[in-house]
Amino acid sequence: MRELATAPVNFFSRFILSSKQRSSLLNYVKQHPDSYVGLWETVRQLNEGYAPILDSIYTAFSMSLQRTYVGKVMAQRLASSKSTAIGQVFPRLSLIDTNKNPVVIPARRKATYTLIDFWYARCTACLEEFPSLTVLFDRYQTKGFDIAGISIDKSVDIALWKSTIKKRELNWSQYLDVAGKVTLTQLSIGYFPSNFLLDEKGIIIKKNINPKELSEFLLKNL
Repeated sequence: MRELATAPVNFFSRFILSSKQRSSLLNYVKQHPDSYVGLWETVRQLNEGYAPILDSIYTAFSMSLQRTYVGKVMAQRLASSKSTAIGQVFPRLSLIDTNKNPVVIPARRKATYTLIDFWYARCTACLEEFPSLTVLFDRYQTKGFDIAGISIDKSVDIALWKSTIKKRELNWSQYLDVAGKVTLTQLSIGYFPSNFLLDEKGIIIKKNINPKELSEFLLKNL
């Protein structure tokens, strides 16, 4: 199970991610354009991943609700989330590496497929995926597969981040977005682990693919 970077607001626990249920949310907002319940549910849905219907849901809210602080933040997050939709070129990010050197990723890569993996050292769900990712990296790195890890650890946890990389033997490239300043704002990522699978042109072809699905994809395509 993925973990939230911050505690979620979950007013509509019966909603799970599907086009049908997001359509239900759209109908609800059209009937209740001043509903803060609907607004916070839209925020929760966006935390799970962008979809074009979320734009329609947002525009269905009244102008008075759109002009609230939450409404304005929602508009900004929708705009940023579009940049990480499937079919888009993954945006360039300014981060630092394990030696505190500034880097911009994704760099030019020769890999046919690259997994951009977002995590942090205290994320149990993130740590649980590493054994499977390690197997896949070792098996396919010479066949055109690469991984780039991006942590959102805070400054006080940098030592823990580095020790986790060493202890878990994460032999792929690792980068740090201190306190998630880029990840949580520019990319609107709220759940961890989160990942993006890119093709050789840097285009996002899959989002939040689990290790089993990734294994099947690589077996079929590499």
